[in-house]
Amino acid sequence: MHIHTHARTHAAINKVRTRGESCGGEVTCVVRRCPKGLGTPVFSKLEAELALAMMSLPATKVGRWASRL
Repeated sequence: MHIHTHARTHAAINKVRTRGESCGGEVTCVVRRCPKGLGTPVFSKLEAELALAMMSLPATKVGRWASRL
């Protein structure tokens, strides 16, 4: 993360936290040139692995998948 962006983000989060509130965010993941057949057909698909990683974050509430081919 860019050092100035990091400092501004950290300050904004601390400001919200001192008021006893919480803040949300959005993360976008783009996969390009993914090889065909990555993962297994049922339990270890790319989407399943990404969902596992995403949902392991304590504050994650929702996930959305979109595909553009």
